Amino acid sequence: MSKDKADAILNKLGETDVQGNIIAFSGLSTVPTEHQFIVNGKMLYTWCVVDAILFTEWLDVEANVRSTDPIDGSPIELQINGGQLLWTKPYPLFISWVESVDTCNIRGSFCNHVSFYSSERTAKQWLKNNPDGKILTLEDFFEPKNIGMKCC
Repeated sequence: MSKDKADAILNKLGETDVQGNIIAFSGLSTVPTEHQFIVNGKMLYTWCVVDAILFTEWLDVEANVRSTDPIDGSPIELQINGGQLLWTKPYPLFISWVESVDTCNIRGSFCNHVSFYSSERTAKQWLKNNPDGKILTLEDFFEPKNIGMKCC
């Protein structure tokens, strides 16, 4: 691929530091975000909860994911091995979801609106301020009729 094409892809899907080093790409980051993604003891971060779930399958790794409920600050933890959810704390978990995505601004239009919630109560609070969104349980996330993805 040409350098121009590679730069265009990086500009759309990645982030670089001031020295030009790639520090994030397509949702996986070395820069702290609200979603810690721990693999083999190495701390990485994801742009949103969807990334935290899908990267375990795509990379075929076991990961511990740590996040917080954006409404009440409750800690949230998951362990996923490849495509298999091993456990969550608390259980059940809820996920906010938005249908409209601007592919030129994935973080701003999607990732910044998709989070874990520790309870149905806090998830519903998010929904009050985002009436075009919806709330899914973690199990719902994998139902094709809900968001178009398939179970791992």
